[in-house]
Amino acid sequence: MNCVSCNQEMINDLRINVPGTLVDVRLIKEEENEDILKKAIAIPKAAVCLKCGEVKYYIEDIESFRNALDQV
Repeated sequence: MNCVSCNQEMINDLRINVPGTLVDVRLIKEEENEDILKKAIAIPKAAVCLKCGEVKYYIEDIESFRNALDQV
């Protein structure tokens, strides 16, 4: 993917992690009184531009994400 700021090729497929933990960031749709871990629907990835430093978050399999949202 290309950077929206400078149109250079970005480094893709980077993992997003909270420093000091082994936990991945997850996108969820939270419902009251439900187990959040069962509602995880996507683990976002990141891309970075080595020229300008732009960072972009994305979901690799957007079709599965859409389907998961429809079922929640």
